[in-house]
Amino acid sequence: MGHLEFGIDYPIESLNGVGSINGYPVRCISLEYMVKFHSGYEVDETDYHDVKALYQRFGIEMPAEFEGFNKKCR
Repeated sequence: MGHLEFGIDYPIESLNGVGSINGYPVRCISLEYMVKFHSGYEVDETDYHDVKALYQRFGIEMPAEFEGFNKKCR
């Protein structure tokens, strides 16, 4: 635990998510960190689409840094 995967140092607290694949429970990155990992830098359209998918699936609030994409992609 706590080792590098593809050059990214995952904080241990980011790995407490729970999801499912074909009905089987799996551990994964938490929703909070999925959004954090797509923000805090100059975001692009790929980041927007990833966070938008999370927004639509889980009903989370879109971070303010994606406002410009919201207007452009409507």
